[in-house]
Amino acid sequence: MRATSAAPSNATNPPASHPATELDNNIAASYTEPSVGAGAGAGAGACPDVMPILILEGARTFPARSFPPDGTTFGQITLGQKLTKEIQPYSYWNMQFYQSEPAYVKFDYTIPRGASIGVYGRRNALPTHTQYHFKEVLSGFSASTRTARAAHLSITREVTRYMEPGHWFVSLYNDDGDVQELTFYAAIAEDMTQNCPNGCSGNGQCLLGHCQCNPGFGGDDCSESVCPVLCSQHGEYINGECICNPGWKGKECSLRHDECEVADCNGHGHCVSGKCQCMRGYKGKFCEEVDCPHPNCSGHGFCADGTCICKKGWKGPDCAIMDQDALQCLPDCSGHGSFDLDTQTCSCEGKWSGDDCSKELCDLDCGQHGRCEGDACACDPEWGGEYCNTKLCDGRCNEHGQCKNGTCLCVTGWNGKHCTIEGCPNSCAGHGQCRVSGEGQWECRCYEGWDGPDCGIALELNCGDSKDNDKDGLVDCEDPECCASHVCKTSQLCVSAPKPIDVLLRKQPPAITASFFERMKFLIDESSLQNYAKLETFNESRSAVIRGRVVTSLGMGLVGVRVSTTTLLEGFTLTRDDGWFDLMVNGGGAVTLQFGRAPFRPQSRIVQVPWNEVVIIDVVVMSMSEEKGVATTTTHTCFSHDYDLMKPVVLASWKHGFQGACPDRSAILAESQVIQESLQIPGTGLNLVYHSSRAAGYLSTIKLQLTPDTIPATLHLIHLRITIEGILFERVFEADPGIKFTYAWNRLNIYRQRVYGVTTAVVKVGYQYTDCKDTVWDIQTTKLSGHDMSISEVGGWNLDIHHRYNFHEGILQKGDGSNIYLRNKPRIILTTMGDGHQRPLECLDCDGLAMKQRLLAPVALAAAPDGSLFVGDFNYIRRIMTDGSIRTVVKLNATRVSYRYHMALSLLDGTLYVFDPESHQIIRVRDTNDYSQPELN
Repeated sequence: MRATSAAPSNATNPPASHPATELDNNIAASYTEPSVGAGAGAGAGACPDVMPILILEGARTFPARSFPPDGTTFGQITLGQKLTKEIQPYSYWNMQFYQSEPAYVKFDYTIPRGASIGVYGRRNALPTHTQYHFKEVLSGFSASTRTARAAHLSITREVTRYMEPGHWFVSLYNDDGDVQELTFYAAIAEDMTQNCPNGCSGNGQCLLGHCQCNPGFGGDDCSESVCPVLCSQHGEYINGECICNPGWKGKECSLRHDECEVADCNGHGHCVSGKCQCMRGYKGKFCEEVDCPHPNCSGHGFCADGTCICKKGWKGPDCAIMDQDALQCLPDCSGHGSFDLDTQTCSCEGKWSGDDCSKELCDLDCGQHGRCEGDACACDPEWGGEYCNTKLCDGRCNEHGQCKNGTCLCVTGWNGKHCTIEGCPNSCAGHGQCRVSGEGQWECRCYEGWDGPDCGIALELNCGDSKDNDKDGLVDCEDPECCASHVCKTSQLCVSAPKPIDVLLRKQPPAITASFFERMKFLIDESSLQNYAKLETFNESRSAVIRGRVVTSLGMGLVGVRVSTTTLLEGFTLTRDDGWFDLMVNGGGAVTLQFGRAPFRPQSRIVQVPWNEVVIIDVVVMSMSEEKGVATTTTHTCFSHDYDLMKPVVLASWKHGFQGACPDRSAILAESQVIQESLQIPGTGLNLVYHSSRAAGYLSTIKLQLTPDTIPATLHLIHLRITIEGILFERVFEADPGIKFTYAWNRLNIYRQRVYGVTTAVVKVGYQYTDCKDTVWDIQTTKLSGHDMSISEVGGWNLDIHHRYNFHEGILQKGDGSNIYLRNKPRIILTTMGDGHQRPLECLDCDGLAMKQRLLAPVALAAAPDGSLFVGDFNYIRRIMTDGSIRTVVKLNATRVSYRYHMALSLLDGTLYVFDPESHQIIRVRDTNDYSQPELN
């Protein structure tokens, strides 16, 4: 290694003195004092320094030391003046200027290609490498605007800075071993400063004379902080308290780690490494408590306000002296034990118990559910009898049942665990018999001419006399029960749609790779359930099915009701004998259903319908009077219901952390209750794998806990309602703590078609109280696994290396039994529109591919049911179509949108609304599908 020297033009300080090492001595030996010469150009120094340079064999030179510039080297410049200068290796070009008012200043630098320049700026002080108000690194290696200069390629850099008033000192440092020629130009950025007060204080953008403030700032000039400074900027405010950054502490994160919260430790200690070290006689976190001379009072008492309070039998300032006088007054433990001074309790002899050894131990055998107290057994809850061996029933069993060894046996007509659910209301009104159903529940079996849960509804028996014999307001064929008679077979009021199962029996089953639309298309086929439906009306990716039941005001299924939507081309369907209907629609938003049948009043329902799902709506009641036909929406607060604690826990078995993936062995997968069998194929290294979950009889389950361990006394019933793939399951439970229930699904939809992949189940749980008028409902959704696609098709076995991809559900099914749910993987954020640059205010060519279009100032978004996106882009409202193209829908007046407006899309009819906060108006867009004249839309 050897040392030479180079003479940069601007450095003026001589090498600083410090303890020399061997390397420093070598450098100092080669250092020579430079001669004085005049500098040239702005910022040229009068006394250039000699800088020692280390030269390594086979390597480039680099500086051993680089000293900061002297204040005398900063030459005065004027903004708007263009300067050019050569900067020596590892040297500075220094300049200064005065900024009289806050404004944006644009800096233009032209540097040789390959150069590396550091720019440091500081207000009212000289900048260094570590102390500056702004810093830029100008690299000459990336592609940019290029011009030829002196046979060298140059690169131009533009940087705009917000400058506060004051003296600004700027240093340009040549971090290279070669001389570099630079051109420097600085001027006020009029386009960013003009007409905007104080240049928006550097906290916003100037648009048409108004400041658009950055988040966190407000005011005309964006100088006001909207949000307060929390946690002293040394922590994060989370859940009502400050979580301090490393090295900070305190309630507001205002103290360093080596500072104490009470600086003087209340005068009773010293602060050491951020903690109070208390003097003798004091204790506490901040030495605020008086301590006893012996902190634990010798183990025979406790300390209170600096004084020891001694236990019985001890005395002295530190409770170390035995009190002989007090020993004579200690409890005698009823003569059946001795008093322990350390525990201050009686230690009883063999057959005695109690605090004072006065109770004789019981010798009765009370079994596992009781304990002997005195001369009798004290039983655990739910157990009774002389020896606690009789299981008791809930007190509710005494009303309509008899208890037998913990089981409540109901009398005729009552159901449930505690016999509180009435199965035969009103003793079937005398028009039926109370019988046990196939499910073991009591129910009414009505005589001819009667119907209803309690056989209290009279049926129309004479359907051809033009009279209302059952007094329900319906004459002859208007009554739904008359549609079964031969008189009304041809009546238009009794025409109904066929059952879906009957239609499917005439068709080939869909392929396992069929989409939702392909599986449900049979509903709109010719001579099927939905009449006059046009195939091209339905979007295959948005299709959905709505199911529901229409009943009379008495609760009987109503046949022949016409069900349609507001879209005529989607056709209509008719309800069947039981009142059920199935209707295919385009999902992704709100759908309005219309119901009509003479002589009932028309009804309508608005239903939120997602894509590719079978949705079941609530029962629709048809009535001839408007009051009965309109459902009430008034709700009453139930004060007995705890909305935080009283809610169900839903656990589905659709996805597990471990499912197969060990094809070389047989196993039982406990989490999913699956049996795995594996057979090795000799000489191949392959395995045949069988999983019971891929067999036809496997059931997917939802495990539910409907109530917590403690319930209110007024809770009466729990209603469970589960809908999945068009199937409706309902059950009622009596109120009990910790009710658990498992729902098993056979992985078929309501049309007996296999469901592949993962589907959504809606779980509704209603809590009915004796002191509340309304039932309180909790609604949750969960995922449930359907069938897996067959892979190898070797008699139910699969090769472990053979896989299959379910592209509709995004599931990779592997031969070893494991599934990879690609659709549920973490989402990837992608750019939908914009390239990082602003578009001009007047955009003449703003249509085309969204990825290639620019944005000016996006302020609002709204999503349409078809998946398209409306973007409020300052004076334009633009629509990103589902194919990735963009169209301009509305052109707003640029002088009226210098604020943030909002947009909302009606899911009912697709109308776009714009909220104008400045004029206090809500504006409706005329036609979101008309792009011909955006300025008139």
